[in-house]
Amino acid sequence: MQPVAIIRKRKGKYHLISHKGKTLGVHSTREEALKQEQAIEISKRAKQLADGISKLLAEQDRDDHGRFSGPGGGGGHEDQMRAVHLQHAEKAAKSAAGKSRRAHKETIVTQGTSSGRYKSGDERIAEHKSAARSHQLAADHYKLAGEHAKSAEHQQKAQEHQQHIDSIKHSLGIKF
Repeated sequence: MQPVAIIRKRKGKYHLISHKGKTLGVHSTREEALKQEQAIEISKRAKQLADGISKLLAEQDRDDHGRFSGPGGGGGHEDQMRAVHLQHAEKAAKSAAGKSRRAHKETIVTQGTSSGRYKSGDERIAEHKSAARSHQLAADHYKLAGEHAKSAEHQQKAQEHQQHIDSIKHSLGIKF
């Protein structure tokens, strides 16, 4: 699998750059940049898996009651797929919660000290983008599992993170 992004060192910082040339994140250490790249790869694979499962489900024949027909019948396969989507949704929701907490903190505490520094605009945008993607992934899986209320909740949270991104860009004078 081709790497999602390229890490470049500029002015003592490690920039994670997409193949389209967009800055995905700016980090103090190469390890932090690698962690973000791995998180992006995992998210990308999870989305591909979800899309593949959705495509398979859409192609399945269903009986008059909406259950899958064929070997096993009676909706057994559908129940298994629902359980898989719920498992992925819970994992994505847990990840999204942690990312949301980090995105809403305005400072980064320097390791080994009680002091910190304010996050740059790029760092804040990257964290909100990451949280929004995780919430969207959770929403997609909840929707596929038939949990529409939870799907709507995570969809709303993803939109709130996008609003934070727009607000940060506006405060920095970035056109969007």
